[in-house]
Amino acid sequence: MKPEPDQHPWKSAQLASLGLEMGISVALGYLGGAWIEGRWGGAPWGSTIGVILGFIAGLRALIRAANKVR
Repeated sequence: MKPEPDQHPWKSAQLASLGLEMGISVALGYLGGAWIEGRWGGAPWGSTIGVILGFIAGLRALIRAANKVR
């Protein structure tokens, strides 16, 4: 069975890496927020905002990949 022209062998690997990308985005957001907390104070807000921004960045990558699959 011949694969379709737009299907390449790494497509499944690219889609599988989205979970890792989401986790790394959130972790980097948390670390950035924790650094800001350590530098300027504001205990829970730096980490919280960092995690939210990391989640948004990961979600944006997920939406881009979903639009590419279409």
